[in-house]
Amino acid sequence: MFKLGVTGGIGSGKSTVTKILVENYNAYEFEADIVAKKIVAENEQLKEEFKQTFGSRFFDELGNLKRREFAEFVFSDKERTRKLNSLVHPKVKEAATEHFQKAKDEGRSFFVHNAPLIFEAGIEKQLDAVLVVAVSEENALKRTIERDKTTENEVKLRMSKQMPLAEKIAKADFVIWNDGGFEKLKTAVENFYEKHLKDKL
Repeated sequence: MFKLGVTGGIGSGKSTVTKILVENYNAYEFEADIVAKKIVAENEQLKEEFKQTFGSRFFDELGNLKRREFAEFVFSDKERTRKLNSLVHPKVKEAATEHFQKAKDEGRSFFVHNAPLIFEAGIEKQLDAVLVVAVSEENALKRTIERDKTTENEVKLRMSKQMPLAEKIAKADFVIWNDGGFEKLKTAVENFYEKHLKDKL
């Protein structure tokens, strides 16, 4: 089964692209961010590793991670970010393998690994191709501020911790630009599927 990675910077629309592939072409979506959040919420061993590595102050009295405070602390420092990824990424990789088998069992046409950190985590080595969804910084800022109800400074800080878009594009097998509306994006995804994906399935 063909494994396609879909990635891009914050506010790029990678989840929308994945949704179009799922709804129109029988793809199976593995949404790495959602899976990672579930793992962090449910894996007691991982919670203990978090406490040992970053301190217990980021957990409330019920043992739940204070996500916003934790994110501000971890993503403001490259070494902390690296430590976080070293704890979480191996478990997400294990989950991806399980979901890939599930996609096969369900008879899906292909597998989509939707993740913001495909290149940063070296996930591209396990994929057949990577599609980068690209967007201008202006549009990425506008969309993310609106979606997350956050500030421009906070979004820019998060952007600064990600691999530059030009570097992602250089590493990608395919690129779709998403600076227009939904219909324009849908047409771009349809063209991508017909031109680059259909014959590989």
